[in-house]
Amino acid sequence: MIFYQETGAVFILGGNGDLVVMRSPSDEQNHTGDWPDGKIQCVAVSDASDTLAIASPDLGVRLYDAKTLSVSDEQLPLRTDGAVGHPLGTTTHLALSGDGRLLASAHANGRVSLWAYDEIEDSWGRVAVLGAEAQWAAPSALAFSADSRILAVTDAARRFELWELTELRDDDGLSYQPEPYTSLSGHTAQVESLGFAGDGNTLVALGGDGQISAWRVRAGLRHSIQDPWLISLRLAFAGDGRLLITNDYELADFDLNTGLRESSPISQPGTIRDVAANGALTVVATAGSRGLSLWRSNQSLGETLEGNFFCVAIAPTKPMLAAGDDEGGVIRVWEIGDPSKPIEVEPQPPAHGAERVTDIAFAREGELVVSTSQNGTVQVWDRASGRARVFPD
Repeated sequence: MIFYQETGAVFILGGNGDLVVMRSPSDEQNHTGDWPDGKIQCVAVSDASDTLAIASPDLGVRLYDAKTLSVSDEQLPLRTDGAVGHPLGTTTHLALSGDGRLLASAHANGRVSLWAYDEIEDSWGRVAVLGAEAQWAAPSALAFSADSRILAVTDAARRFELWELTELRDDDGLSYQPEPYTSLSGHTAQVESLGFAGDGNTLVALGGDGQISAWRVRAGLRHSIQDPWLISLRLAFAGDGRLLITNDYELADFDLNTGLRESSPISQPGTIRDVAANGALTVVATAGSRGLSLWRSNQSLGETLEGNFFCVAIAPTKPMLAAGDDEGGVIRVWEIGDPSKPIEVEPQPPAHGAERVTDIAFAREGELVVSTSQNGTVQVWDRASGRARVFPD
């Protein structure tokens, strides 16, 4: 799932290649879109530029207005690779930069292309090919840093590189000069996913070997976090370089500045299945088999909220807390303006089926609660109207 915060839309790419957009429950219906024919390979969306990029085998990458879902007049010419004279092949991965002005596309032939939006020319164009002389073996993940100056690329052969992107402009227009920044190593299996933390300087990678690696990119520090208990991982960044990880049983507190696992005073009865954090509120929430607890500076804030919880979320910009039950599909939402005294909102969201709520998140400035269920459905609940929509119906 991908969230588009401007409208609260949720983009769901199914295993069969179908893409469905769930709008707010106040809208009349879901949107299946005027998408390219055939299976959709990957999707990327940018809140900053209202850009939606969709890749399909037949048409390469098409650009849409993320607000209206209408096709953009500007499309990317991805059918051939003019720089090296070979077809690009199927687009396998997409990533949009935080400001929405850069798009990275990885292709079946191992090429990674960089595209840029030129505001003066009001058009997109390819500005660079990364590693044109030494292509990747099936790129497996792409990610931009928060300042859009670093692009991370990994592949199936465990090649893991960071590229620094320098913007240039001359008489020929806008271009970018990608330079190798550093190569990373340490994983014994393919990196499955990666991303930059909220500070924009910490890159975290999860490998198929069960290892989490964290790099302080500008400082050049690299730490590996590997432990037999790191399974069924849930994690959260708690600020000050702290990474909190839970594995359904206990909570580990890692200091990314040193790579050391700290002794965490955060604990609660029963298991800890999920953890969430909000840096602005300096609040951490832990959820488990015997309740939900709120913490600040490792100090408990009030009594544990009773329940059998599987997942928890804190809204990024508003003092809102949500948790999903381990059975029965129950979802509960609280206001935490005073984290020591959570107040349940009224009305509460309807139960999401009769099974475990597997994940939960906020969208559109905390006004929407999005949840997934063990039965494979997605529910979007609109707090203002009290209405909910489930997909598939």
